[in-house]
Amino acid sequence: MTYQEAVSYLNETPRFTEKHSLSHTRRLLQRLGRPEESFHIIHVAGSNGKGSVCSYLDQVLRCAGIRTGLFTSPHLVTTRERMKVDGEMISKEDFLDAFLQVKRLTEKEPLEEHPTYFEYLFLMCMLYFKKQGVETAVLETGLGGRLDATNAPLDPDLCIITSISLEHTEYLGDTIPQIAGEKAGIIKEGVPVVYDDTVPEASRVICARAEELHAPAYPVGKEAARHLRRHPGGIDFSFGVKYDELSLSLPALGLYQVVNASLAVQGALLYLGGGEEAKEAIRSGIHSAKWPGRMEEKEPGVVLDGAHNPSGIRAFLESASALCDGKKAILLFSALKDKKLGEMVPPLASSPIWEKIYVTGISSPRAAAPEELAEMAEKYASVPVECIADPLKALEAAKGSRKEGEYLFCSGSLYLVGELEKLYD
Repeated sequence: MTYQEAVSYLNETPRFTEKHSLSHTRRLLQRLGRPEESFHIIHVAGSNGKGSVCSYLDQVLRCAGIRTGLFTSPHLVTTRERMKVDGEMISKEDFLDAFLQVKRLTEKEPLEEHPTYFEYLFLMCMLYFKKQGVETAVLETGLGGRLDATNAPLDPDLCIITSISLEHTEYLGDTIPQIAGEKAGIIKEGVPVVYDDTVPEASRVICARAEELHAPAYPVGKEAARHLRRHPGGIDFSFGVKYDELSLSLPALGLYQVVNASLAVQGALLYLGGGEEAKEAIRSGIHSAKWPGRMEEKEPGVVLDGAHNPSGIRAFLESASALCDGKKAILLFSALKDKKLGEMVPPLASSPIWEKIYVTGISSPRAAAPEELAEMAEKYASVPVECIADPLKALEAAKGSRKEGEYLFCSGSLYLVGELEKLYD
């Protein structure tokens, strides 16, 4: 079997299997020799920002001299992005080797025990991390937390919960407390938990669960970051550390990344300790960290941001408005049809910062029809809305309509960002 055949096999997996219990994932890990027990684990859940937090942590730990593994989702261009060791994604050869190890195991199991797509990748990742001698793995949950495959390891060293918002309500519940309860399902007995303290309804649930499990809880609110100063290269701020402040420089354009970076900093201080060496690793790691598709400037004035739910759109608009500083901008937008479009499109289309809006499509069976998106946008926009179904042609048209010094923002879905990222490889 080749690497491409392995990827094709995985892509077909959702057609003949359903989500399994954690006991199933744990049983498979046991049959694989408990690879997850060969390294320390930091587990991250949340609705928005968890990938960024994982990336910041990974970079900080590497600056501290720790050999890291990073498991994230979704990927933008290639499945291999989901598994990285010391910042480098898994090779095709190692991907195939890990895939075949899991495949051989599943061939001994009844058909109903076949791993899900996400579970398969997680098992492969655990094998790869062990093979590579990873010291600390940073694991991002997929959907939810309590029942997520990444929650199978029983003894993480640290848990982090990012901002909570209404998402995947058909699976996680239709209220903030219900969704927070699913995310808080990653908290373990006595294990410290750092959490985003900007949504009171969510914080109450997380605190209650932490208290129940005797887990020390560390809230991080917007007040944790002080003295914010934006500049062309990013954002400078200070993170409050008891009676001290840690001055940091974040190479990110999105204001929302300040809270994400603060969560990572608090987690790193707990994990590494508060000594000067740890603080220097944190400064270096935050300064050098990059996370594709999150207010990422791919070329001068062209910014990609994967905001894909109502709270993400609000954060995106706040950052885009601050970046434009009173000037107009162009928007290129697309989305998946199973997202809350009725809550995403109105604030996005009606924002006063746009000079023109382009709506495009995505190569996914879950994609919303661009014509329908454009029709929705026209109801709320006070500027011209143009529909160009092909995302690459839409990008060229949008770039061509920009005035000198004007920003072009591409947002609404990580799938759109993934397709546009390919242009810059």
